Amino acid sequence: MGKRKSSKKPPPKVGREPLSTQFKCLFCNHEKAVTAKLDKQTMFGSLSCKICGQKFTTPINNLSAAVDVYCDWVDACEEVRQKQPKKTRPPAPPPPLAHGSGGGATFDITNAHVARADAAARRAAGGDDSDDDDPPPPRIGYGHDDDDDEDEDEARDRSKRRRREDPDDDDDDDDDDDDDDE
Repeated sequence: MGKRKSSKKPPPKVGREPLSTQFKCLFCNHEKAVTAKLDKQTMFGSLSCKICGQKFTTPINNLSAAVDVYCDWVDACEEVRQKQPKKTRPPAPPPPLAHGSGGGATFDITNAHVARADAAARRAAGGDDSDDDDPPPPRIGYGHDDDDDEDEDEARDRSKRRRREDPDDDDDDDDDDDDDDE
């Protein structure tokens, strides 16, 4: 005897979600700010943004949906953007640390000679011996003159002298003669 065929129930129909009629605005980037309206009598679809007021209208057919109007708007915006000339930026200024190796101000020796010559000419012409109008003499060098630098130089010289005086002291620490320095 054969087996009876069982009748299978048909699968339930999946309900389709309706396509959205609200979209993100391309200009103000607000979500669900653009609403699409399809007028099948005049065969035109229109979009309008509630936030920025941007509007777009395009011809449609009987099979068109709101998504199609939105896609036409995106394509039209992209086409306009491609037709515009590319924006060129002005050249960027040099970074602030590009002027010198240490990032400080550079010194032009020719300007210093000119300033000295001008001051000498003014003194000779006017006979004025005061240096109130003269610019201060330029400092040549990269370091700064502080008392700390002199202290460091003196300490370095003392340690060199100490090494020369005591050749048997093979360790590099300065703990041997620290009592008489202080």
